Amino acid sequence: MVFLVVALLSPTAVALTNLTVNGDFESPSAPGFVTFNAPSNFLGWRVTNGGVDVVADNFYAPASGHQSLDLNSVASGSVFQDVATNFGQAYLFVFSFAANPLPDNPAFPSPAIKIMEARWNGTVLGTFVQDTTGHTASNVGWLDYAFGVFGTGVDRITFTSLTVGSAGPAIDNIRLWVVPEPSTFVLLSGSITLRLLVRRGCQLVTLPVLARRISPQSGHEQNLNRDYPQ
Repeated sequence: MVFLVVALLSPTAVALTNLTVNGDFESPSAPGFVTFNAPSNFLGWRVTNGGVDVVADNFYAPASGHQSLDLNSVASGSVFQDVATNFGQAYLFVFSFAANPLPDNPAFPSPAIKIMEARWNGTVLGTFVQDTTGHTASNVGWLDYAFGVFGTGVDRITFTSLTVGSAGPAIDNIRLWVVPEPSTFVLLSGSITLRLLVRRGCQLVTLPVLARRISPQSGHEQNLNRDYPQ
């Protein structure tokens, strides 16, 4: 059965526990940037292709905290994290995406348009694109995306760069939350909207949303809605 979740959440109304480890990429501490080449690990994450850079805020502004992850060190990189979940439980999977606005390494040229793919247990959640034109180290252009997903017991979150060269797509603020009980949100049929309010600074903002239901029984997905502007 296809169903809708209309969720209006704030930290004061619903206690949200992030189930990911090091989703803000605050570890290890990077004085500028720290490179991890495949195959390697850092807290919470496994690098499986190419290389990635943990980048500090003295290079460019992260979405939250003091650091973020560039998925291209000098070539396309990929990282994943396995998260313990409950079978059939609904979750909200949220992350921040941007393009590294800094100039690329001339030895490893990269296009201005950066492209990334996100997966949940191998299912492609979407391909995300951003142009660096007009963005700077202080105005990176971070965008938030949210997905409705279902747990299978252990679920894999994967981010893969589809961009060549250095200075690639960047991610930050990875979150996986249990969807609150029905008393805290409204379930509707015949609609295709999932709205999520979270606190950014001192304001509550509506995230642009891409939501899908992935059946834990079949592994097949049902598209619940489209991208909504912020």
